[in-house]
Amino acid sequence: MINLSLLSLLLVLSSCGVAVRTTKDLDVNVVDISEGTPSPLMQEKIPKNCNFTKAFKTNIYYDYKHRAQKLSHLNSIIDSVYLGGEKEVFKSTIGFRYRSPLSIMGRMFKACGGHDYTKNKSYQSAAASALYSFSEIEKIKHLLPASISPVRLRVATTVRNIYETSEDGVLVREEKQLINNAFYNSKDKEIIFVPQGTPDYGFVPFSGIPMWEIPFVSAHEYGHHVFSHFMTNYLNDKLIKHKPRVCFDDHFEGGDQDRNVKFQDIMKSLNEGVADLFSRIVIDKKITMEGLTCLEDSRDVTSDTFANGESKILNKQSLSEFFSTRKIGQTDCLKSVNYQDPHTVGAVFANAFYKVLKEGKLDQKQMLSFLYEYLKDINSKYFQLKNLSLDKSLEDLFLMGFSKAEKAVGLSQREKCGIISQSYPSLHSYYSCKK
Repeated sequence: MINLSLLSLLLVLSSCGVAVRTTKDLDVNVVDISEGTPSPLMQEKIPKNCNFTKAFKTNIYYDYKHRAQKLSHLNSIIDSVYLGGEKEVFKSTIGFRYRSPLSIMGRMFKACGGHDYTKNKSYQSAAASALYSFSEIEKIKHLLPASISPVRLRVATTVRNIYETSEDGVLVREEKQLINNAFYNSKDKEIIFVPQGTPDYGFVPFSGIPMWEIPFVSAHEYGHHVFSHFMTNYLNDKLIKHKPRVCFDDHFEGGDQDRNVKFQDIMKSLNEGVADLFSRIVIDKKITMEGLTCLEDSRDVTSDTFANGESKILNKQSLSEFFSTRKIGQTDCLKSVNYQDPHTVGAVFANAFYKVLKEGKLDQKQMLSFLYEYLKDINSKYFQLKNLSLDKSLEDLFLMGFSKAEKAVGLSQREKCGIISQSYPSLHSYYSCKK
């Protein structure tokens, strides 16, 4: 990313957060659609006798349930941690609009050995909590791809999504500040946690627990890093624009109610499913998502249902909704399921694959080996898959994973057909299953 000069920064601040060339004959109307108010964090005072360490070793890390004392060395998977800072994600439907990328890194976090980070709601305590979550991945670093690069971690970063369009000669710029979320940026190999906050509408998600305190979230974001490591053809596809997307609420798109479903939407769903499955494989089974509203069912690969009780299944109705050109508005996870959200289709993939792997009682190493080989296969056949019809490419992506998993496990015909019936009934013909 490019840091702005002082002059560029002044231009950004003077234009409501985005630096763009003036658009002729267009007045500007700024609409603030922020999803809520961020909760302030303090800057913790560093003890004078602090023993700084670059290895991120401290005496106390904790998660949202146990707040237990932990030790962790994280240099191998995380190369730096930054507190606060700013970032903008920009999208425009008006010709060739240009913006200067805004990314202010914030203050670098240096762990203070022996310091108790659990006492205050500070940037430092948020970073320490996130690092505890990543310690679960550190435990299995010997099972990670040998050449995978370290990631940068940014905690409580102010992120604004900015969307521009033209309405009756007026440039309408919607700006939304994100709260209660996290995402992975493949371009810069960074994981970003946005601030915790109070939504303008609805309830505080995930039982009010900050994302950086939930091990599943950290592992999920790292799962995107693993996906990107293997999916080089997808990331290098010049016909696809890779925009960072939030991972736990995907409703900010802007614009009208029409959709143009593309192969990219299928790949996004696969990406989310892989990240969910990776997270469950690497996180200690004792650490669950129990009590975390929506996450505990909808995003838990061990659950066969979503938070509202509906089965995780790709049937005629859900597939019709996924491929529909009519956009579905924001939904309440406790009342309905939105199959246009890539996390939903991804959850079906992850749940089906996990069912197969569980039947074979595969260990952690074997499960990760399956996942890596699956991603390698997809990457090698990426352009073939891309040129198929959308429904066929979705089917083939599922079948590639399902077939690889069931052969590794050795499922019986009855077991294969049972899981197909529960997850993707239209694929019965591929396995000669009776409907």
